[in-house]
Amino acid sequence: MKLFNLLFAAILSTAMVACDAQKTTEADNDDQITVEDFKRERDELKANIKSELEKIDAKIDRFTAKKKEQADELSDDAEKQYDELIANLKDKRKELNEELEEVENTSEENWENTKADIQKGFNEAKAGVEKAAQDVEDFFEGDNDNV
Repeated sequence: MKLFNLLFAAILSTAMVACDAQKTTEADNDDQITVEDFKRERDELKANIKSELEKIDAKIDRFTAKKKEQADELSDDAEKQYDELIANLKDKRKELNEELEEVENTSEENWENTKADIQKGFNEAKAGVEKAAQDVEDFFEGDNDNV
């Protein structure tokens, strides 16, 4: 009977150790998925921000060309107003670029804590860019009296 109890205890101990090893492996796999998710989410957000930056650059180029086309028609006040609008657009672009830098510098450990803040900052900067770009569009569509 003692031999049976001893054998049973040995089998039970082996089973418990094996279970614990399996839990550790599962936990490691969960961490690995988290790392993969972090990289995927960060890369997606970086790509979105870079895409927006490219769009802004194209708008700035287009607006600058449009200003050159209409240079003879713009009054000094209109030109100054336009330059302020473009400066505002460039400031918003800078804010968006700062969001990109924050994404690039965020570590896996901080990702969950900062992801929402970064996404919020990205959305706010993007909205600011869209407003600034619309202001420039409105300027050229005749909403300004100084042309």
